[in-house]
Amino acid sequence: MRLGARWAGVVVELLRRVISLGMLGLVALRDRPAAGVDMPNVTNIICGIVNPDGSIYSGSGFQVEKRSNGQYLITFSVAYAKVPAVVASTCTFSTLWNGLDVSSVAHPSTSSCTVLTHDNVGNLADRPFTFMAAG
Repeated sequence: MRLGARWAGVVVELLRRVISLGMLGLVALRDRPAAGVDMPNVTNIICGIVNPDGSIYSGSGFQVEKRSNGQYLITFSVAYAKVPAVVASTCTFSTLWNGLDVSSVAHPSTSSCTVLTHDNVGNLADRPFTFMAAG
């Protein structure tokens, strides 16, 4: 899918505003957008790191329920006015990660979304992940 120039600018702006997202850190955001970049309707950003057992490693403004193997329901503490854009990525805290594990976001809504984590052959598997919801 190809992003329009406006949304590409939004993505670049969100990335620019991220000060650090380390394996052991939390996303910290700056307080102003770059000159000339419009952040249409983005009033709330929630992000965090979730352990394979569904416990929150870092972040706030959300709860996590581990539904089954590799399936996590994220509920936002305050609902968005419209469905937010949500991205997720598997991460690791060890050197054993092969880099082939993947994650995906399913059923985003104004109050929640589901993150699915998979092993390197596509099976649902418990994996740590990071996510960010912006809306």
